[in-house]
Amino acid sequence: MLGFLEQLDMLLFGSQPTSLPLTNGLVSLLMLGLSACLFVALLKITHPAVSCFVGGTMAAFPAITGLFGFVFTLPYYVFGILLASAGAYLICRGKNLLLRIAGIPLITMSIGIYQAYFSVALCGILFYFIAYGMEEAKSTGEFIGKGLLAALALVISMLLYFLCTNLSLTLYHTALNDYMGIDQMGKSSISVYLERVLYAYRVFFSQDASKPYYMYARTSRRVYLVIALLSLAASSVLILRHFRRNKVNAVLSLVLVCLIPLATNFVFVMADPNDVHSLMTYGQVYIFVYFAWVIDRIQFRKERLQQAVRGVGLALLLLINIMFFRYDNQCYLKAALSQQEAISYFTTMVTQIKSAEGYDDRFSIYVVNDFQNQDETITHFGNLDHVTQHPYGGLSDYLNNYNWKYFVRNWCGFSPDWKNGDELLHLPEVQNMTHYPDDGSIMVIDDKVVIRF
Repeated sequence: MLGFLEQLDMLLFGSQPTSLPLTNGLVSLLMLGLSACLFVALLKITHPAVSCFVGGTMAAFPAITGLFGFVFTLPYYVFGILLASAGAYLICRGKNLLLRIAGIPLITMSIGIYQAYFSVALCGILFYFIAYGMEEAKSTGEFIGKGLLAALALVISMLLYFLCTNLSLTLYHTALNDYMGIDQMGKSSISVYLERVLYAYRVFFSQDASKPYYMYARTSRRVYLVIALLSLAASSVLILRHFRRNKVNAVLSLVLVCLIPLATNFVFVMADPNDVHSLMTYGQVYIFVYFAWVIDRIQFRKERLQQAVRGVGLALLLLINIMFFRYDNQCYLKAALSQQEAISYFTTMVTQIKSAEGYDDRFSIYVVNDFQNQDETITHFGNLDHVTQHPYGGLSDYLNNYNWKYFVRNWCGFSPDWKNGDELLHLPEVQNMTHYPDDGSIMVIDDKVVIRF
């Protein structure tokens, strides 16, 4: 689907995807807003402030901030979130059978853009049926029947994804690469998947700051845990009240509530947890959407008590949003600082290359020990150490990025003929060179400019 969207982009605009922060950012925020509207409509959230927090959290969640680090493909990925949201809405609330069936290919296309967005559709359908069992289901048979059809729709959407993927690979005579285990999805043993299910539950209740998929900087982890636990506890209160009206539906709703940790972290089931990084964990944002629904639905006989409980819930959502967008801006600050530092660093390197004795702009540049650039004078911002969101690294990440030569071309206006210099390591002159940025690390040897990292 990413390839298809790129071709569509070229057809409409005549160019490949381009990093346009304003245009791509506004379009993406609009699509996130539409996705939030679909979830608000799906769950029939009526409180205006609660609805606002649904949209705010879906936009401020750090996984979206990570996507903004890849702004040239940002609209594609956010479009995947919109497709999954629309698919879940149509499957659950489509006015006729045709519309409900139409939700299936939408989810399939969403998975085709990013497999991790299956959690978006899964959470939407799961939350709908938790609410449906307590509020709309006329009988247990209707509840179970409609739920099984929705589950079947999810299974069909995934099977359709595998079918379309294999068809695409056949048509284009290619194969899936092994990036983040994408080629292994659906191929592991049952025991492995059971272990991953347990892992998904463990992540829900215990966030590990050392993991690359960690979303909650500093104290926001505690606020997340409070919201998660309150969501489950409040669900129990809602279900107990419904228990008097329909015991079976109440029990079924309780079972569905127990699946929330699995749904929000379903990416850990789809992929090896060791391959999961922060961009893949957008499903975790939906615990806050579910909490918003709980706040909208919680009722007490005493009006003051209800207002107090709802006020606490809104305050928690406001607090987590403030924490998220503050952290988001720290990510952008770190990116701005690192980019400017990298421009300065590489500009200095280009100047030293051109200042080497015997330099000629027709010479190729041979890089020895590529991706091992080390410099003891690199600035370190200790107050931004907690910013670990991918791809917002520090200057060292820029210096040894696999695309650092493209960075030099785009931001420093220097685009020579780069060569792998390791083939020159046997030369005594190269062996006696120092390591960049020390004096003697850049030399012209036999019509070759050699830089040794």
